Amino acid sequence: MDIAAKLADLGLELPKPAAPVAAYVPVVEAGGLMHISGQLPFRDGRVVTGRLGADTDEASGYDAARRCALMLVAQIGKALDGDWSRVEKIVKLGVFVNSDPAFTQQPKVANGASELMESLFGEAGRHARSAVGVSVLPLGAAVTGLLLVTAETGVPPLARGLLAVALLALGTRALHWDGLSDVADGLTASYDPQRSLAVMRTGTSGPAGTLAVVLVAGLQAAGFAALSGSPAGCLLAGACVLGSRVSLATCCARPVPPARPEGLGATVAGTVPVLAAALAWLALAVALTGLLTALPALPTQQAAWHAAAAVLVAAGLILLLVRRCTSRLGGVTGDVLGAGVETSLAVLLLALA
Repeated sequence: MDIAAKLADLGLELPKPAAPVAAYVPVVEAGGLMHISGQLPFRDGRVVTGRLGADTDEASGYDAARRCALMLVAQIGKALDGDWSRVEKIVKLGVFVNSDPAFTQQPKVANGASELMESLFGEAGRHARSAVGVSVLPLGAAVTGLLLVTAETGVPPLARGLLAVALLALGTRALHWDGLSDVADGLTASYDPQRSLAVMRTGTSGPAGTLAVVLVAGLQAAGFAALSGSPAGCLLAGACVLGSRVSLATCCARPVPPARPEGLGATVAGTVPVLAAALAWLALAVALTGLLTALPALPTQQAAWHAAAAVLVAAGLILLLVRRCTSRLGGVTGDVLGAGVETSLAVLLLALA
């Protein structure tokens, strides 16, 4: 749910959430319901005032109601820390119109708020409503609005991201992370290749290895968190997990040699034709383009650019890793394969988030 993009398409931007003017709080969240206190319309930092049917016409009232809705949405965004995916349904909108006794078009004025909610939230923005004419409103405002919203109370996005990283680590018995740590320590050691390889076999993580694990895990968690807000995003994150395995083809491509005469690296190094490795990355780009095209507000051309950029960055980084390991260690080891998978996953997630 890209509220910022939808606002930009409408030529609108969210105002700064207004501070309470009395003894209350702007938003109370309880039992999955968000109760947003009455919000006033603002233009250029000042309250829009007036009485409908007296000194303010219906069109101006419509605009004031729309500005109330913008402030309501701003309060929602602040309460949810910008995680719009938590908004499940706009349940009830209340619009109070400062009206002359002879003015009876409150429903048309309230449409300014209702239509904006539907434009921003789609089907979830269709709501029940009360449009009421009153003789006076706080600060002389022309319109005020209040809102009832259902919001997801599940796991916070970053916690979801960290959980995804932990589950994937459990699935591989943390072997990939151990490989990432060992490769970082080996590449930063000031030794000859054999001593560097010996450092990688100690089973302990040095400063460089620890830093690499923390950095890559943090980037992965951030990427998972950004994509976990919708079913389409979760599907895209799953595709990134599978796509990161394409890095194995690059690590094993000919003529990359093994760094040791034994071990997994010696078994798989140089076994994949270069063309096959290149085609694997191309297939990944095509698959990601298909998934991105299915996401709302992403046309095919933009999706193709996103996918191509993500794959190019990931493939380029893995090529640099293999080249560095070949020059520094004499070739690849099983640790390099794990490091490649975790690094490319972080790149793909962040590029597509």
